[in-house]
Amino acid sequence: HLHRSPLPGAMAEELAEKTAHELRDLLRRRALSSVEVTRALLNRIEALDPQVNAFVTVLADDALAQAEAAD
Repeated sequence: HLHRSPLPGAMAEELAEKTAHELRDLLRRRALSSVEVTRALLNRIEALDPQVNAFVTVLADDALAQAEAAD
């Protein structure tokens, strides 16, 4: 299992629906952190990938480390 987001489920789902430009704007305004976005998207991958098989390898720890460095 991947790293659970501290965000409420609805908010994490909402982040997963945003475009890259919308996420960029939110990050620039510091309305959310890179770690929050990364966790939300990792959770989305975990939830949906068993049905769609879109990922061969998910490097969750690396993604989170890079998000922490970006924050």
